[in-house]
Amino acid sequence: MRRLCKKTLIRPGALCQAGRFCGAHAFFQQRFLVLSRLLIVFAALLLAISPFSAQGEGEIVYRESSYPAYAQRHAGMEKPLEEIAIDVLSGVPGEDSQCSIQAVDGREAYVWSEGRGEVSWTFHVETAGLYALEVTYYALESNSSLLELSVSLDGELPFTEAEQLQLTRLYRDETTAYAHDTIGNDIRPRQLEIFDWQAKTFHDVDGYINGSYLFALEAGKHVLTIQGIRAPVAIGGIRFYNAEQPISYAEYAQGVSAAASPDISCVVIEAEHAFTKTSLQLYPICDRSDPKTSPSDPIAKKLNSIGGENWSNSDQSITWEFDVPEDGFYKIAFRYLQNYLRGMMVYRQIEIDGEILFSEMDQMPFPYGVSWQCKTLGDTEPCAIYLTKGRHTITLTPTTGELARLMANVDSIVSSLNMLYRRIIMITGTSPDMYRDYFLQESIPGMIDTMRALAAGLRSTEAEVRQITGNSGTEAASLLRMAEQLESFCEKPNTIPTRLTTFRDNIISLSTWVLTVSKQSLLLDTLYICPIDQELPDMQASFGETLAYQGEALIGSFTTDYETVGNAGEGDRVITVWISSGRDQAEVLKELIDSSFSQETGIGVNLSIMQSGLMQAVMAGIGPDVVIMVGHGDPVNYALRGALLPLENFDGFDEVISGYMPTAMEPYAWNGHYWGLPNTQNFYMMFYRTDIFEELGLSAPETWDDMLLAAEVLQRNNMNIGLPYTSLDAYASVSTGIGGATLFPTLLLQNEVGLYTDDRLHTTLSTPGALEAFKQWTAFYTQYGFPLYKDDFNRFRTGEMPLVITSYTFYNQLKIAAPDIRNLWEMALIPGTKQADGTVNHATAAFGTAGMIFSTTKLPEEAWAFLRWWNEEETQTEYGRQIENILGAAGRYNPANVESMKTMPWSGDEVELILSQWEWVQELPELPGSYYVSRNIDNAFKEVYYQNGNCRETLNYWTRQIEAELERKRIEFAPAAGEGE
Repeated sequence: MRRLCKKTLIRPGALCQAGRFCGAHAFFQQRFLVLSRLLIVFAALLLAISPFSAQGEGEIVYRESSYPAYAQRHAGMEKPLEEIAIDVLSGVPGEDSQCSIQAVDGREAYVWSEGRGEVSWTFHVETAGLYALEVTYYALESNSSLLELSVSLDGELPFTEAEQLQLTRLYRDETTAYAHDTIGNDIRPRQLEIFDWQAKTFHDVDGYINGSYLFALEAGKHVLTIQGIRAPVAIGGIRFYNAEQPISYAEYAQGVSAAASPDISCVVIEAEHAFTKTSLQLYPICDRSDPKTSPSDPIAKKLNSIGGENWSNSDQSITWEFDVPEDGFYKIAFRYLQNYLRGMMVYRQIEIDGEILFSEMDQMPFPYGVSWQCKTLGDTEPCAIYLTKGRHTITLTPTTGELARLMANVDSIVSSLNMLYRRIIMITGTSPDMYRDYFLQESIPGMIDTMRALAAGLRSTEAEVRQITGNSGTEAASLLRMAEQLESFCEKPNTIPTRLTTFRDNIISLSTWVLTVSKQSLLLDTLYICPIDQELPDMQASFGETLAYQGEALIGSFTTDYETVGNAGEGDRVITVWISSGRDQAEVLKELIDSSFSQETGIGVNLSIMQSGLMQAVMAGIGPDVVIMVGHGDPVNYALRGALLPLENFDGFDEVISGYMPTAMEPYAWNGHYWGLPNTQNFYMMFYRTDIFEELGLSAPETWDDMLLAAEVLQRNNMNIGLPYTSLDAYASVSTGIGGATLFPTLLLQNEVGLYTDDRLHTTLSTPGALEAFKQWTAFYTQYGFPLYKDDFNRFRTGEMPLVITSYTFYNQLKIAAPDIRNLWEMALIPGTKQADGTVNHATAAFGTAGMIFSTTKLPEEAWAFLRWWNEEETQTEYGRQIENILGAAGRYNPANVESMKTMPWSGDEVELILSQWEWVQELPELPGSYYVSRNIDNAFKEVYYQNGNCRETLNYWTRQIEAELERKRIEFAPAAGEGE
């Protein structure tokens, strides 16, 4: 379909330049329709050759390389109560490995000082069976909070999950006596890392598998290899073993000698005062929902609880210390809030002094409730636990309990449904013809049997959920909804094409159910260690207490300034800073300011959240001294109007910008000055589905030509490719910058054209290289049919769009919110343009946020001190860590400071990949009138796309509009620029 009318690229069905369908076009359009139908038949034949494997009634078929499939294959093996100890010092480092034997905290160990490298150990197994793998390790000091290892046996990965296994670090709050800001809010304490030896078995942190991973070992000689992914760690012990199953409470009670119940008061532990925790996300938080929460305040923020949505994964243990005054029998109770998993339970494993005393402590359920509740170990008949006088510890660890197996089953069903959905759209496309019968049951052998089996599996799972929880809960409704739809498909297969959208949405809901259930969130207020025959304290607020509390909160809401995140009052060295972000980010920054910046410099900071109206505030003379996290294009636009201070003459400027990539300052430079400092920097990378590419015999494209070849295969199977595109409105044109809107600037850079001439007076859009880039860009949509507006996440997740080019932060969204495709996708460099010397240019534009100082400030040195501190590596690193602690990996920060980015919790391979693409990043300048450049490039694109405009004529027309506007802006802002003086 190329060059049909006067060498102009035209889409099928489009008008030629004469404004009508030409004979040649109609001829090719007919041939295109015939060819499309032949391709559909060909796809059906391929599917017939590789029929969909039918499943037995209710049988669950796991992914072949996954741990559930591995465990299923070895289900008949015993679990010997034997220990296979490995001499750590006998390990052999791999070639070029930097691992070595060193003394660490009084113990000889193998040390991964750089976090990379591998070591192998040979060991002998006497009794074949399934064994857990435990390592005794010491987490070394590092900027990264991650400890990730890969484990292989006899040179092979036993299962996919073994490629990325995690170990935890230990943390403790710096103090339990919280400081307060000027308006009475508690300030969250810093978390300090504890360096000590720990022993852990490898397990599934996502909760799909309860307990440890079990490795199948035959009798004889084996080789264990541990490779560091991002693991600054020392390993001092390795063993394969099986622990004895905990005894029941009845057996435990028989084995403890009788003792009188001590005549003492309950030992009350404030949950927020944890002794240790294994995650930085487990910090004290504030809950103002109930007056009984201790301590409580209806207006001020009091750190009075711990956990919540941040305490949900099986690698997040919290330990508390407590003293028992006398020997005797005690009961354990918790005041908790579990309103996260509707209609279901969350589970916790409980250890006393590091031991699970009886089986009931292994999976203690916390039922759902809309308000605070009391949970006693043993419920109506509390378990009597014998404790000796002195100090003890109690540890709670999330576990998915009896739901783990059901989650793994549903996860496998989702995988099968995704495969089935892709098989269907390969024949029907994503928008089937409602008047056509595709004969899917004949085209996809085994489809009906598979649907029937999957429906039976879902109904069986829902029944088990109901049995475990007493009701299926609103969260489990998606199981029945999917089962009912599959059953209706079996009855009326001819209705499948017209119901594909609902089918896809139900698959997504099912995957969301798995993700939701895996998050075992729980909020704790207090723990009680009470004599067994003593009544527990009242944990429920009365109606009167609640009414009075809510009344105070209501009155306080009229006097509280919610945009101010604490303040430093007024003084000779107090500056005002605005941040364009959410409240969580602002609170983290305020805590860093109070604990670091203000203490070190003596400069006070009044921090406020900027909702809107910055320009109006500046014009009214009531703007801030400093604003941070503003759009990419804002600094130059404010500088044009004389609103900003240039930064290059401040002390330490060169040192600050040395931490950025070479072109990072380009958007903030104008008229010989720098007007802003980058806070974040974002750029494009490529994401592709490895399972689909492997299935279709494709590899990750290195160039755009490779991508088009892949697109041919994908589109033949009714799949497509997603490229970045944003339709620019007025504000986006001004603030975002052109680099983050479309792929066009990237193509310009790869053609070594750039967007502006070296003197920055004109654009390069009239050059042959720019025209070629524009043709290439528009052809992606007009000639090759890539979708313009789409949902990258869901289409990538379902496989409709197995290749997506988008911001590299897309990685975080996939990692957290798409568990159904974990280990089935990869991130790579964006496709590049092959150069004359044979090399490939992977250049890309960038976008991000910045900070700037206003010229109205009366404290320029203090304002610069803050902006410099904010952009330093240590501050950006600590800010990024704390934001991720609060928001999770989905909120991972992307600092412009290179060294800070390296400390974010990426794995070693991911960091190297991101840095490889980052080195190709070229920032584009922002000029007077640059908003008009991006807007009119978008206009040119829309004219070609919607109105079939000629690329050359269209680009030339809009280029003339751009050049005229740039000239007008140069004249308008010449006085501000100091020109002509």
